[in-house]
Amino acid sequence: MNTLNFDCFLHFFTSVHTSGSDSKNFKTHNVALIFTKHVATRFKMGKKKDIDLKQKDKIMLLTKLGLSYRKIANILRCSPSTCCRVWKQSVTTGIQKPRAQFRKQRKYKERDLRHIRRAAVQRPFATAREIQQDVKCHGIQYSKSQINKILKQHYNLHARRPAKKPILTKSMKKKRLQFAQKFRSFS
Repeated sequence: MNTLNFDCFLHFFTSVHTSGSDSKNFKTHNVALIFTKHVATRFKMGKKKDIDLKQKDKIMLLTKLGLSYRKIANILRCSPSTCCRVWKQSVTTGIQKPRAQFRKQRKYKERDLRHIRRAAVQRPFATAREIQQDVKCHGIQYSKSQINKILKQHYNLHARRPAKKPILTKSMKKKRLQFAQKFRSFS
């Protein structure tokens, strides 16, 4: 038997189930088991943070058609408890859209952006806290993380920690020069 994707299966399933005289002889459980045997068992089950609206609609449709939670879970590759939870939520509160995963970007004033950039360019080794203190005198109130975001997103200035290197003293410079002169023709 060739495999069908889920949308084709649902279309076939609902069209046969709702058709006239053939719908009396149609066995729901056999088709679901055939689909489960050939398609759904190939994929590994995994955890997902949130179920999308399309998946919730499929759970609702298959539950209304009389399938058990376990069979629905095998078809949709999710746990039976998830199917039960979605069904109970839809019965009590109705199907809810998943929460948005993005935030609106905050709009900053151009004047504030210029002051923050100027403070960062004038003192390249200044921390976000020091820049925050510098721009506070201009009436700009942003947190350290907001200042870091502004510098990254708008001006491509990333926070770096300066390399700590000891300063060369006169005696060190003298020793290096002697070493270089001694081994000038070393190669």
